[in-house]
Amino acid sequence: MKIYTKTGDDGQTSILGGRRVSKSIVRLEVIGCLDELNGQIGLIVSNLSSFEKENNSEKVVLGIHSNLRRLQGELFELGADIATPFNASTSLQKSISRIPAKYIAKLEFEIDEADKKLTPLKNFILPGGHKIAANIQIARSIARRAERNLVRLQKGAKVNPNTLKYLNRLSDWLFIQARLINKITKTEETIWK
Repeated sequence: MKIYTKTGDDGQTSILGGRRVSKSIVRLEVIGCLDELNGQIGLIVSNLSSFEKENNSEKVVLGIHSNLRRLQGELFELGADIATPFNASTSLQKSISRIPAKYIAKLEFEIDEADKKLTPLKNFILPGGHKIAANIQIARSIARRAERNLVRLQKGAKVNPNTLKYLNRLSDWLFIQARLINKITKTEETIWK
């Protein structure tokens, strides 16, 4: 099978169900942001692997690593959910997974657990610190862009309400993980003044 199909050379692509749409539609902008976010998370996972080897696999970092891998799979599910309109045929609706509330609850639990290990914030902090934390902050900003585009999509199309909640919570999760990496690496956070 060839990697290129040439079917998108005219600026159109197929969404789940086979309908052809312009690559400029908001639905595809959301999906593109999710693809970019997944790529950024892949970079973070790669950096974490190197960090683990250099630092004898600190347990907290291993937890972040495995959670990020889980999130990569969930982002594929999120993309499929968003790519499949709610008005799609019943058989298509049954063939894909919709983002469930339990994914949001898991993110919230992990945020709360990580937050217990951190000094409470009294000021805004600038993105940065350790290289891995800075890359997580980039992922957070991509998640926020996906969220903004999803809000735009919701203005004209019905989508799973859990998708927006998931993206909102995911960006919070990423923020907390960046702070946790800075703590683990003993990298000072820069307070915004």
